[in-house]
Amino acid sequence: MVADRSTCESANAAGGPAAPAGLSVVVVDDDTAWLADLETWLGHEGFHVIGISRGEWVLEAVDFHEPDVVVVDLQLPGIDGLEILGQLRRRRPALPVIVMTAFGGADIEQRVRRGGAAGYFDKPFRLENLVAAIRLIGRRAS
Repeated sequence: MVADRSTCESANAAGGPAAPAGLSVVVVDDDTAWLADLETWLGHEGFHVIGISRGEWVLEAVDFHEPDVVVVDLQLPGIDGLEILGQLRRRRPALPVIVMTAFGGADIEQRVRRGGAAGYFDKPFRLENLVAAIRLIGRRAS
């Protein structure tokens, strides 16, 4: 489900497979086709997934859903992934954030890591690697 402001509260209300160790993930990307693919993939892997297509809705979604991990695209209209990362670091310093981008490079990765990201992925990436990173974060938290 691609959440918008009106559906954010009801995302995944129908349930689905149990998340590994109860992990919930907020995924943010303005490319709704890619977002839907990530939601489907992560959902099949057993995660509780809340998909958001607008960066400005992230803080509200995080406050409401209290996810274990946030996965955010770097290039978003309005507020970008680095700004979201900074806001989350200030508001919820223990919340792991993974940043993904199609416009990366060593300098971008360095900025993202200095900003406190728990992970970084250049698009395209193997979805199995994202799943492994989220599970690793979950094991570290437990």
